Formats: sequence, C-alpha cells, structure tokens
Amino acid sequence: MTWLSSLFFNPSIALMGAGLIAVPLIIHLINRVRYRRVQFAAMEFLLQAEQRNRQRLLIEQLLLLLLRTLIVLALLLLIARLVLDPSQFALFRESRTHHVVLVDDSASTRERRGETTAWAEGLGVIRKLAAEGARRPQTQRLTVLLASRPDKPLLTDRDVNQPLVEELASRLDPVSFKPTHQRVDFLKGIQSASDLLLADKAGVRELHVISDYRSRDWNDQKPLAQAMETLAEADVGIHLIRTTPQAGPNLAITRLDGAVSTAAAGVPLRLTAGITNFGTEVVTDVRASIYDNGVKTPTTVIFDRIEPGTEVLHEVDLQFPSPGYRRVEIRLDADGYPVDNVRHLSVNVSAAIPVLIVDGDPAGDAASYVADALAADPAATGFQTTIDNPDILRRRPLDDYRCIYLLNVGELPPDSLDYLEKYVRRGGALMMALGDSVRSEAFNRVFHREGDGLSPLPLGNAPLEFATDVTSTEPDLKAGKHPAFAILQGDDNPFLDAVHIQKLFEPAVGWEVDDVVRGDNVKTIAKHKSGRPVMLEKPYGAGKVTLLLTTAQPAWNDWALNPSYVVFQLDLLKSLISSDKNEALRVTGEPILLSLDPALYTDQVELSIPDIDGQRTVRLQASPQDGQTSASSKPKGTEASASTRPDTTPASQQNSASNQNSTVGIRLVVEEKETDLPGIYSVRLTTQNQTTEEKLYAYNVPLEESQLAVITVDSLRKTMGNNEKLSIHEAQDVSWIEGEEAGSELRTSLLAALVILLLAEQWLSYRLSYHPAKGQVAR
Repeated sequence: MTWLSSLFFNPSIALMGAGLIAVPLIIHLINRVRYRRVQFAAMEFLLQAEQRNRQRLLIEQLLLLLLRTLIVLALLLLIARLVLDPSQFALFRESRTHHVVLVDDSASTRERRGETTAWAEGLGVIRKLAAEGARRPQTQRLTVLLASRPDKPLLTDRDVNQPLVEELASRLDPVSFKPTHQRVDFLKGIQSASDLLLADKAGVRELHVISDYRSRDWNDQKPLAQAMETLAEADVGIHLIRTTPQAGPNLAITRLDGAVSTAAAGVPLRLTAGITNFGTEVVTDVRASIYDNGVKTPTTVIFDRIEPGTEVLHEVDLQFPSPGYRRVEIRLDADGYPVDNVRHLSVNVSAAIPVLIVDGDPAGDAASYVADALAADPAATGFQTTIDNPDILRRRPLDDYRCIYLLNVGELPPDSLDYLEKYVRRGGALMMALGDSVRSEAFNRVFHREGDGLSPLPLGNAPLEFATDVTSTEPDLKAGKHPAFAILQGDDNPFLDAVHIQKLFEPAVGWEVDDVVRGDNVKTIAKHKSGRPVMLEKPYGAGKVTLLLTTAQPAWNDWALNPSYVVFQLDLLKSLISSDKNEALRVTGEPILLSLDPALYTDQVELSIPDIDGQRTVRLQASPQDGQTSASSKPKGTEASASTRPDTTPASQQNSASNQNSTVGIRLVVEEKETDLPGIYSVRLTTQNQTTEEKLYAYNVPLEESQLAVITVDSLRKTMGNNEKLSIHEAQDVSWIEGEEAGSELRTSLLAALVILLLAEQWLSYRLSYHPAKGQVAR
C-alpha cells in the first residue's frame, strides 16, 4: 500500500479499481462464446470468405478491446489521481517527511474578517496538513513552532497519525487557544526552524510559514530572504501560507499620555489622546470614552475627521479628587480589530509635588520668586516648595523631592555634590540658575568637570553685560522648541518679546555653540539675540539638568517681572520631572524586572496581573542577583536610564540609603514574564517595617501591530528573491495540501486522452459494426 501512496493521492481507490480494467476483456470473451456452432452447407462458402479476412478482423477486435480497456484505465487514474512524478508531490512522499510549521501568533492575527480571523485560518491549515499526512501512516512527522517563542515548540517531531489529528483538533481550537498580544520576530522563528530542519539529514524536509504577512514585517526584509535561501540550498521545500488576503479598515488609539509625574490631587491633569486611521477611507465623528478606575467619566473626546494614514490628537483634562494610583483608560467602539480600541495609563496622584529650592545667597530673593511662580497657590498648581540653604543636600533624603532648584550656588562640598549627582543620575530633575555668588573657576571644577559633571557647559571667566538699546525691536530672549516655551510662542503670546537681559554668563572660550556640530546631547533651548546661549538642557543618567545662564530673580534681567515667568516656570518644572513619564508605560510581552535592596525590602513580591476574567494574583520570591557587585564599585555613569531599565528600587528609599553613605552590595531580583494581556499590572512590595508599597504598570499592544497593511504576493516573492524552492499559498485554498496542484497538468493530459480514446472507440465501433446499404433492409 505504501508504494501506491507515492503514485496516487487516493491509493485505496486505485487498488479497488484495478479489477475494473479486466471488464472489457471479460465482455469480449463472453461475446465470443455466446453462440453455438452449427454446421450447414450454406455457411461453408461464408467461412472460406472469412478465412481470408480473419487476421484483419482479429486485429480490429483487439484494437477495439484495447481502446475500451484504456478508457476504463483513464477513468480509474483520474479518480485515483495519479502522480507520475513523486517529486512534485513534495508534502507527502513515500520516504519520511519532516514538516516544520512556524505559525504567526502576533497580535495582528486577531483581526476579524466575517466569521473568522487570521489566527483561526492558520490553525485550520495546521489541522488540514496533519489530516492529509495521517492518510499515509508512518511516513510523516510534524513540528509546530509559535513565532512568539520559537525556542519552545508546541509540538516536537511527532508522528502524523489519526491520534495526533484528534489531539490537534482539541489543542488548536481557536476558541480556547488564542494568539498573543505581542509583536513577534520572524527572523528568530525562521532561524529556529532552520536549526531543526538542517539538523535532520534523513528524508524530505518541508518548512511551512503561516502568517498574515503584514507589510511592516515582510517588506524589504533581506535577512529573512537570506535565511530562506539557505534553506533552499539545503533542498528544503518552503511554503508561505497567507491567512489574510487584504487588510480591513482600522481605527486605533495610538496615544494616551501626559505629564503624569505632575499629577496632584484636585489639580487638572492634561492628557493627550491620539487616534490613527490605518484604513484607506476618511472617518468622521469618532467618539472615545474616558474611564477612571473602571468608571466611565463624563468626558468624551470627539474626533470630527480623521484622514487615512493620519493621527489626530486631542487634549483632555482629568481631575482626581484624592491621592493614590489611578487606572485611566480611553476606549473606542469595537471594530474588526478590537485589540487597539483601548489604551491604558497608570497615574500616581500625589497629595502635592514636593520641590526643593536651594538658594546660595542667604540675602538674596531668587528662591522667593521661583516659589511664588510655582506654588503661590499650591491647591491650584499642585506644587509644594521648600526653601533652604545648600546644607540641606546632606541633611535630607533628596528623593523626597521631585525636583531641585539650585539658585546662585557656585560650589558644593564633595558629599553634597555626590548626593546631588546620584539623585539626578537615578532620574531626578535639577534646575540651575546663576548669580553673583558664582565664580567660573570653582563652578567649572565642581559642576562641569570636563563634561562629566552636572553643568551642560563650562562658564567663561566673567558674566557679560549688555547695554540697553531702546531703539532695537529685536527681543533679547529667543526661545527654542521646548515644552517650557510651547504656550509662550507665536504671535498671540508676545510676552517673551518684552523680556530684557542685562547680564549673562557666556560659555568658556573654545566651547562650540552649535549643538549639531558639538554632538554632546546638550540642547540649547533659549538664546540671546546675540546668538549666545541663555538656557541649556543636558541628560544626566536617567535624569535631566537645565542651566539658566542668568539669574532667576530680577537682578540680571527683568524676566521674573514678566507675566510669562509663571507659565515658563510651571511648564519647565513639568518637563523636568516628566523625564520618566514612560517608565511605567510598556508594551505587552515586556517582562517586569524588579531589583530590590534587601536592607529595605523583604523578598516577598505580590503581583496583580490582568486576566480574561479580571485580575489574578501571583506571589513571587526574590532571590540574590547573580554576578552582582557593590554599587560603589560600579563605574560612574553605568546606571541605566529610567526609559530603558525595567524597574528600580523606589526613589524615596534609594536616596535615603545614599544619604546615609551606605552602598548596596547584595540585590534581590525577581522577574515576571507573563505580561501578554494589555491592562494595568500592580506590584506590591513589603518593606522591612512591614509597610506595603505599590506601583502600577500600564501595558498596551505595540503600536506596530495596528498597521494591518498586507504585502502583495508579487512583493513577497520579490522580497524572498524569487526562490525556486519557495511557493506561496492562500490559507483558504487547500489544494496545495490535498495535492491538486502537484497533479494538475497530469489531470489535464488524462482528460484530453480520455476524450481522444472515447472518440476513437466510437469511430472504430461504428466501422466494425454492420450497416446495411442505403435502401436495403437488414435481414
């Protein structure tokens, strides 16, 4: 039976039908013996005539028998589906065939079209592949890899038989077996599949890549093409199965963020909501609802018109009555791809935002001007200021403050400077303004240190004075593109034009003024009309430093007397302390990694994780970190930034330990990788004082997964380099699995031959039969 499987798609029919070939012969023989021979005189003359034509008649009868036998054989071959070239029948050959299936389980496979999804179509292909292979027992093997984790096969080298078909019918049910909410790396998946196939030296090898083939993943992907070429050179058959013919319309919430670090109870928090139209038609009157802790708010965001391929932004103000963590969501009505119709944001609402103002001149009034701008009415701004002298930097935990203002401070003792640098490096915000107490030499030695310190630039020898030119209409202060000046720019806000600067520190001689040429990540955010910098910003570790080269009070300028000063200080502070606004905003699949100081926390960690039925609680135990070293022995500047590190010990505890001059030697780490579902993840830590600290993380589907455009067959083939061993199929067309493609040309030939045989048989039958002459009556 096995050898028949290599020649026929339906070997059982071929075996049963083989006996039908003898039917014409049997009928022929029966016709020859159905009459009795009778001797009479008149026939003798006829027999003599027949003897002369016997050989010709016999050949004609045998030829007619052959034609009828060939007709039956052709019908049998058509029904049994003959394949004369087994190499065309690559999926199910006589020899052992190893099928490795790489199935795309990214978030975009959840797109619904009618009653099905791309994911359901892909699972159907796997089940059909197994069902066809099971018809040839002990000849097929199957391995199934998920693109999200190709190193952990779903099935590994299983014999394809009926029990496996029944198992897959249960395991690969799209109702219970769901794809991820993540983006996948197809190159890793192809490489994992290649390792399995190239290590298998026996039998036939086939790779099946089942995907929705979005353009963003497959267009112009040379590494993927090279991997496919390597497989083709190793004589591996490659089948690309497309589960989505084309993309449908899609509206996606692509943005929900804001200065969440400045959220304070009772103070409106401005958030930005964005919706992108990934379809090809204009969409109008789109309404999005805002939810606070699962309760719908009265706020509805209305998008009047969204052009294809564009994102429209709207600002919305939310006010939280009490401090604490808030779970904020924005939702759209469900469409064919509901995954991106909701976006999550966690907001830690403070009772007030603490700000430390350090004034280096006890007799000065710079601190009072800044404090009045930030917190003249703390209930309205949400900021609470503390004014003190530089000695507070060594007396108080700096991480109790969200931002530190250093006004007219020319130098600091080493321990205070060390605490301040650690504070900024871990994500703190620092605003520095100069004044009469600042001396260039000491300032550069303490704060610049050849670019390694906090200051964005080295100061020149002495501040430069500008004479007042009453005839000039050019404003002294020219603001750049920065959030601190966003509201103050434009013709409708001329307040900055009225600011006058009389005195200003200029950079040291030789310092390049052009940011692009200098290339040190220092950004000039405001300039004097002479071209000299007035304000600069510098990233420092995970934090940010802003330097004002003039005074914060009306000593070297009149800015503090200008109406723009309050707006500027508020927006500057928000931009400074919002440098870590995305620290708790993540994409699905990114692990939660905690690093804890055992002197401050126990090793018990509790996580609340989104679940299909709500939330579920996971309890984990932290363990000592492998290969760790003392924090004091780490090279300077090696700390990860807040935007890239998974997590850090809460700031209020870290700096307290730092200010006590302690160093963290042992670290406790814990990792949670099950973060596939979008939503809010809660982490609860227990301190050594048995108090609980909570932190929320908002997980959303990657924005790239909302780009549903599908690559065309021609573009896909071009990307893959027109590989001869590669074929592209549609999931809805299973003819390539059933083998119809392999024998299509042979079927056409058999049909043509059958027609010719039938015509020949009819002609020969007519010729050999008796037909009386016209006008005669047959007797």
